[in-house]
Amino acid sequence: MRRFTDENGWLYAVNRSNTKAVPFRCKPNQLFVRKEYYTEVDSDGSKNSRMELRLSQLESEISPILAKFMAAAEANKLPDLSRHQKSLWDKFFLLQYRRVPDLRDDDSWKNALEEYAQITSRLKKEFPHRVEEIEAFESDEEKIRMVNNAYVNMLDLPPGEPEKVLNRRGIILLRSARNKKFVIGSRPVIQMNMKNGRTLHDSYSEMWLPIASNLAIGVGTMWEKEKILDLENHSGMRYLNEAIARNSTSFASASLKLTQSIAMRC
Repeated sequence: MRRFTDENGWLYAVNRSNTKAVPFRCKPNQLFVRKEYYTEVDSDGSKNSRMELRLSQLESEISPILAKFMAAAEANKLPDLSRHQKSLWDKFFLLQYRRVPDLRDDDSWKNALEEYAQITSRLKKEFPHRVEEIEAFESDEEKIRMVNNAYVNMLDLPPGEPEKVLNRRGIILLRSARNKKFVIGSRPVIQMNMKNGRTLHDSYSEMWLPIASNLAIGVGTMWEKEKILDLENHSGMRYLNEAIARNSTSFASASLKLTQSIAMRC
């Protein structure tokens, strides 16, 4: 977040859930923050912060790689990540896509609660002698607790097909157009060019994660390990920034003028 601030350390943000969408100024530690968001809660109310600690550790491990991306882009050289660094980056990239509150939108919650109801209904049929025990898990409070815990545990799934595909695809360092800035959204990883059933298996599909006002990291092709690209025109910047803003409940940038302009379009 600090890589998106102005020269005085400020961000200019917009909450799109507010109908007026008026930009406000804030510090990086005041935006996209939810206390104990990745904490599991047991039925007795005790809390398990293992995922909070694991994410904190991963962020510490990824920091040198982010610095490496920044230095490579500035020097116009490829970052030359090791296999371990690439694997670590792929893991972080997917987590940035999966972990954000915006992923728990209304449709996602509705689907999760419907599936939860199906599970409890099936359990009561299979274990009729434990109906009273199962019904204790059907209160609104228990449903929310269990679904929240499920979201947290989802972040700890073993590597699957997405990780395998990212491992086969390279990395693109996308430098901003001259004197232009990327925005950062509450849903920071944006999918593009994925219509008509296109997936990450298709090298023409795109996913981008801005890591600074002047640099975004994307999923590369199957035949190139690493590549640096420059956005030559402002329309490309605008297209990507608007896509990030449209898919995020809130977004921010280092420029009040840019934030206002994007807000008016989205």
